[in-house]
Amino acid sequence: MKNQFESIQPWIAQVLNAIKKDIKTEHLGSDPVFYKVNFGNRPQNRLTSEEIFTAYEKELLKGNEDLSEWVVNRWVFKNGDLYRHFAERLSAIHPDFDQIQNLTEEQSHEVLKGADLAFDAVSVFLFSVLNGVVFPETVVKKTRESS
Repeated sequence: MKNQFESIQPWIAQVLNAIKKDIKTEHLGSDPVFYKVNFGNRPQNRLTSEEIFTAYEKELLKGNEDLSEWVVNRWVFKNGDLYRHFAERLSAIHPDFDQIQNLTEEQSHEVLKGADLAFDAVSVFLFSVLNGVVFPETVVKKTRESS
C-alpha cells in the first residue's frame, strides 16, 4: 500500500499545523532519537515551525509508522466532527465499519453526502486518506480534485 502521506503531500504542512501544539508539547520531548537526529543539541524554543514541519514531513514520507500513527491520531482527534460524520455514515453500511473492505460508488456518495456542506473539501479528502476509508479510486480522485 502506498504511504498515505505521499497521497496528501501538498497538504502535509496543513495537517502538521493543525497539531502543532501537540507536536511541541508532547512528541518532540518524548522522542529523543528523532529530536537528536533532526535538531542536534539545539534548544526546542529556538526551532521554527518550518524547521519542525520539514523534519516531520521527511520522516512521514520515509514511512515512519509510529510517527504516522501518532500524527493521524492527533489530527483525527482535532477533527472530531468530521470523524463523527464518517463514523455515522459508515456504521449505517456496516456496524463495525473497520471491517469494510471496499465501498461501492453508491455507498461512497452516501458517506460523503453533506460533508461538502459541513466541512471544507481538503479536510474531507485528508480524513478519507489518513483514515484509510476504502473509497473506490474514482471517488478518491474526485475528492482530491475538489480539494
